[in-house]
Amino acid sequence: MAVKITSAENAQVKLAASLHRAKMIRTEQLYLAEGAHLAAEALRSGVTIERAFVEEGCSAEVEILFAELERRDVPCALLPRRLVEKISEAKTPQGIVLLVRLPEEQLKLHTDGRYLLLENLQDPGNVGNILRSAESFDFDGVLLCGETAEVYTPKAVRGSMGSVFRLPTARYADGAAAACALRGAGIPLFTAELRGDSRLPDELPERGLCIAIGNEGRGITEELSALADASVEIPMSGKTESLSAPVAAAVLMWELFRRRR
Repeated sequence: MAVKITSAENAQVKLAASLHRAKMIRTEQLYLAEGAHLAAEALRSGVTIERAFVEEGCSAEVEILFAELERRDVPCALLPRRLVEKISEAKTPQGIVLLVRLPEEQLKLHTDGRYLLLENLQDPGNVGNILRSAESFDFDGVLLCGETAEVYTPKAVRGSMGSVFRLPTARYADGAAAACALRGAGIPLFTAELRGDSRLPDELPERGLCIAIGNEGRGITEELSALADASVEIPMSGKTESLSAPVAAAVLMWELFRRRR
């Protein structure tokens, strides 16, 4: 039976509203999944849902999700619109917000795995978008390092369209720590940049590799470049100097996916 919450001072409402910040996500080991699509994906993916907040007078689609959440014994709360807006980061909340438990296990590296390393990507939307592509193109996981945006912030979760529920990730303090972990697992690292030993995408191994994507404006750091086994470049025509980070990542991952197909 759902409880009704009307006060902005309610502890659960205040907790949910605090999870817009990366620090609180890691402290509480919880994150938000907003909207009907992500709620459905969370239910399908089998993640641990700690609580659901549902807007009073919600849509028929949300009503169906609400019934399924109650059937699974997920604690549910009914909220007026103003409190849903307080919890949600979206400009137009869709009537349902879930509190989801962070996964207990991090990504485990395997010698024949295919991975992506994100170094200092600052836009959480880009991070979520890349996770979505990585799952679509059958990558085994995504490593994050340095100042890369938190993968469990609301904007990144929305950008992933549910891939964050299924694709393993691991975070490292910096590129050196990530490169060390990859080396220990016997996985070569290829940075997406133009340098003397650059390879073309079709020259990469089909499995057993990690491709590093750098910051949206600055690209790969010199430190990570020096630790890489080689680099990979995407041939382009025209006067553009580079592709956006999500597009470059998608092109490289698609090339490996295409070769397997």
